[in-house]
Amino acid sequence: MWPAQLRVVTLVRGAALLGLALVTACTSSRAEILWREGWVQENKGDLSAAARRYEESASRDGRQVGARLNQIRLLLVTPEGKADGQELLDKLLKSHASEPNVAAFAATWALSQGQLPQAQQRLGAMRPLKSSDEATTQNAVHIAQLRVACAEGAWPKAWDLAQDSSPTATDAILRATAAYETGHLDEAIQLLAVSPDNQERRILQVLIATRQGQPDATLEALGRVPPGAMTPVLLAAKAQAYLALHRPAEAVGLAADAARQQSDRSDYSELWAVALLESGQAAPARDILAGWTVRGGGWTVWYHLGLAYLRLGDGQQSAAAFAGAAARCPTCAPVQQNLAALKRMGW
Repeated sequence: MWPAQLRVVTLVRGAALLGLALVTACTSSRAEILWREGWVQENKGDLSAAARRYEESASRDGRQVGARLNQIRLLLVTPEGKADGQELLDKLLKSHASEPNVAAFAATWALSQGQLPQAQQRLGAMRPLKSSDEATTQNAVHIAQLRVACAEGAWPKAWDLAQDSSPTATDAILRATAAYETGHLDEAIQLLAVSPDNQERRILQVLIATRQGQPDATLEALGRVPPGAMTPVLLAAKAQAYLALHRPAEAVGLAADAARQQSDRSDYSELWAVALLESGQAAPARDILAGWTVRGGGWTVWYHLGLAYLRLGDGQQSAAAFAGAAARCPTCAPVQQNLAALKRMGW
């Protein structure tokens, strides 16, 4: 009866910027040669040499924005170069904030630093894309818009963006997240198949298995998640899996940890109470659920409170709790069935 409300948030990591290949046409042959040399050096793994080539290319031709962005990108992802990279980016934004490749890069970087409003601002300052804009620029803008939509929790918008072009390994996890959040689980699974095997992928596999009601698959997927990555949402997923496998004693501690770590989530507290109920501890379950009815819990909170009172032998309070559930969900069959049974018993 416990309705899972498990959410996944995909974080944009600074290192992800290395996946952005930002290229613009060069009006100077020497600047273009330097840019290409930088790209060759980067692919060889010599990032210092690549950064120098990009810097010289941009210095020779101020319109070579792509080279400047590539230089900034390499600086930002190193501790020793971050301040210089930020300074160069701020300077570039003063003159080229409306350029799509600059706006997309700046928005992605802002997100990687946890600055959603600034990311939104960067994209808002961008001029509309043109058919003449390079494919790499259009793709960078598209991915930046997708990242921002995911960070906003604007899942229908994110799902629309996720379907606009073919996924690559670097953005498949974002698209899979949008698919999961909008209930397109088959599409999410397909997208995960082409995404890198990283922590975000493993967490999303856990959540998909949980939503599909596959407890064994949930536990298997959780086995690939490091212990240090066990957030409240994963603790709740594991507890729910144990409950589905009729192992409530193993679910109690996990659900309790999730509820205590995120005390504003009624569904985690309700999961904890259900685990207690299933393990024969009706009194503490009642106390948890009663607290949430005062705080405005949904119909399932009232329903489980009715079960707790029923197991404690208090028919009157049980009927009152089921009535509270019925007031919030008049068409929920289990509520009406229990109310009818209690009425036949004189409550």
